[in-house]
Amino acid sequence: MVRGHRKADLFDAREFPSDFRVPGGSRICLPYLADEIDVTSLRSSDLLFDVESFENPDQIFYYKRTRACRKVEVTGDAVILHVRTEDPLVAKGLEAMRLKIQETLDLCREAVEKRTPFRVTQSRAELREIL
Repeated sequence: MVRGHRKADLFDAREFPSDFRVPGGSRICLPYLADEIDVTSLRSSDLLFDVESFENPDQIFYYKRTRACRKVEVTGDAVILHVRTEDPLVAKGLEAMRLKIQETLDLCREAVEKRTPFRVTQSRAELREIL
């Protein structure tokens, strides 16, 4: 897990209190998976996807992969990435992204189960091709 772009330990109660009160009295319970699944093309304007203006191959690949992920759906048992690409390299990158989300999801599920009275019911991350 990353906090402020640095690695953080979800099992460290000082880093991630298991019961945190915010103004208004609401509770936030660790961990935060939201940043990891913020991967859709909706997060950036189309202007940013003008890959013709990029010169760095890694940057071009990153934006092509982000653009290919059209929607993230969270169901009772899964995090589903709805994707569309015809580029085999982008498809491979989407699978790598799915694996990273799965690893984070597994870590979050374990931390929540061990440190709070709550449960994360989603057990898998999957890709679904949009036709």
